[in-house]
Amino acid sequence: MISIFLLFIFVNVFGDFNKKTNKISRDILKRIEKEIDEEKNILHVIPNYSIPREGPGENGDAVILTDEEKKLGEEELKVWFMNMQAK
Repeated sequence: MISIFLLFIFVNVFGDFNKKTNKISRDILKRIEKEIDEEKNILHVIPNYSIPREGPGENGDAVILTDEEKKLGEEELKVWFMNMQAK
């Protein structure tokens, strides 16, 4: 009889906990949805990639670096993962 009583209490306690947790989860989801809706109002302009770009290395053109620029570029590869001298 005592075990049934304890089981009843256990189910009721954790049943309420689960309901509270679900309510908290729903509140969090509502806040996330609200933030996503607010982010939709941000204007993002997609760049026009059909405009030809001009500059060193564009369209496969070679970039000629001095010895000093080559050394700097090799060091920058370790940090930026690209040669900033040739960019």
